Amino acid sequence: AECDWREKYKMLKLAFNTDVGENPRIFYEIPFGYFERPCDGEEENGHRYIVLTGSKRGMALLNDSRYSFSVKDSEMRMTIVRSPVFSDHGGPRTSESVFTDQGLTKFEYELVPVSPEGDFAAVERMAAELNCPPVNIIENNHKGCLAPSGSFVSVDADNVSITAFKRAEDDNGWIVRAYETAGRGAEAKISLPLLDEELNLSFGKFEVKTVFIPDLRADAGDIREVMMTEFDF
Repeated sequence: AECDWREKYKMLKLAFNTDVGENPRIFYEIPFGYFERPCDGEEENGHRYIVLTGSKRGMALLNDSRYSFSVKDSEMRMTIVRSPVFSDHGGPRTSESVFTDQGLTKFEYELVPVSPEGDFAAVERMAAELNCPPVNIIENNHKGCLAPSGSFVSVDADNVSITAFKRAEDDNGWIVRAYETAGRGAEAKISLPLLDEELNLSFGKFEVKTVFIPDLRADAGDIREVMMTEFDF
């Protein structure tokens, strides 16, 4: 979607009047999980998705760059642009005042039906795909040492998401970070074909795990869980 915004002291919202049934509940994504808030129409912050559930069905609203929402009963609203004075500290308004969100704004969103339970694992995956689409690189035919297809990293649990696979900050090994996305715990196997390693991990509700895989190790016990800052516990 595109919005060419020239207004001042105004806010624009995109609203979806849904029919999810009785007892609506709204859940907002937060870092490494989601959080329930009341359906009272108040402005709330969220990340890549919000999920509204009711007695009949659920609706998920995904986006790639809007982070403010409000939900009143069964109506979902996403704030598109707002134009107060930039860095307003209550000073005088003049012709030189600069207003926020002026000009062309582009964003993507998806409205997806889900079950009354919310389907949070599937919603998180769809939100990740929307925000991190595959990068296509056009190349001609040539010889190479890699197979026609492959994977750097994969996980077999639908409610575990890998958020990082990178070199350690001290450049002495590899870091894998993953978390449980649906609030129900999981047993997961993370496969790392490039390192010829497999990690079998148990996750609690919304638990985040960071695993360090050193370059030089005497045995498998050297692979260990560390803090998010990559220090040992």
